[in-house]
Amino acid sequence: MQNKSRLILVSILLAAGATLTLTGIFLGDPMTLFQKAVFVCLECMGLG
Repeated sequence: MQNKSRLILVSILLAAGATLTLTGIFLGDPMTLFQKAVFVCLECMGLG
């Protein structure tokens, strides 16, 4: 019985993680994150 409840919990967490990841991708968060990373990198080199 414990293995079944653990499997259900893992399945729910995996589904929630996939849903949130896809939502972030569709909202354009990867591009925002990339732009911030580039800005920080340029600042460290003294170009920003």
